[in-house]
This record gives sequence, C-alpha cells and structure tokens, in this order.
Amino acid sequence: MDGLILAGFLLSGVGTIYTTDRHFTRYEAPGVRIVNLKEPNPTTTP
Repeated sequence: MDGLILAGFLLSGVGTIYTTDRHFTRYEAPGVRIVNLKEPNPTTTP
C-alpha cells in the first residue's frame, strides 16, 4: 500500500513528503525528500 501512495505523490510532482510512517523512508528517489515527523528532530533523506 505504501508504494501506491508514494507513486501517487511522485506522479503528482511532489518534491517533499511529510509522513509519520517510518516505512516511507525506504522509498528514496532522486529529487524527493522524505521527512519523518515522528522523530524528535525530523530527518530528511536527500
């Protein structure tokens, strides 16, 4: 299910995804940042 949601974001041209789902950080793509909001200091993936 995560892959379908992520694909929808990417097809829409989203550059930054804010999420509380730690599994989203597994799906990195060039030009897309994933911000995990559940961490004390949210981290991003380049």
